[in-house]
Amino acid sequence: MAAELQFNERIHRYTLNGKIIPSVTQIITSVGLYEYDYVSSETLAIAAERGRFVHTMIEWHEQGELDESTIDPELRGYYDAYLDMKAAGAIPAKADLIEARVYSEKYQYAGTLDMEFLKERWIHDHKTGEESPVHGLQLSGYWLAKHPDFRDKPEHLTCGYYRKDGTWNLVEYPYEPFAWLAIVGDFQWRLKNNLIKARWLQSA
Repeated sequence: MAAELQFNERIHRYTLNGKIIPSVTQIITSVGLYEYDYVSSETLAIAAERGRFVHTMIEWHEQGELDESTIDPELRGYYDAYLDMKAAGAIPAKADLIEARVYSEKYQYAGTLDMEFLKERWIHDHKTGEESPVHGLQLSGYWLAKHPDFRDKPEHLTCGYYRKDGTWNLVEYPYEPFAWLAIVGDFQWRLKNNLIKARWLQSA
């Protein structure tokens, strides 16, 4: 029986048969495409926690398990932005997969995509920060993990950017598998030469 991909949420680490598998976001961060040096650790922690809460609210809403009366007023605008985006028909009404794990055996990375619409060949991610073309690479990584044939292209790769005031923006990104693989190659070279220091690489 094949082993299943395991995920340690506390330290955001994927493993398979005891081997650490880097995530899409960890690869992107390790090669410097997410620059956080000028942001305080407190600000980063707040932003990460906000993102987790908003993702959870959306997941529970889609599963019919969210009690809206429990939503923190500070986060309500982000949730309302998502609802407004859906009401506007910006994405399909019902996702087939929510918070779904992906794993590329060929290129040795993993990740968790927010939403996938299978019939529409569409991956969608939720964001509470600023727009970035790097997010498109993230989506390309998810798609390639599930569809390793380069000829098998998605129809849509999108991010919904939700704001505290309830407004939103939908950005469609191009599919860039070769740019993504260049980044994976960069990461693997750094890892081989012991140039990456990260908590998720350490043994539990």
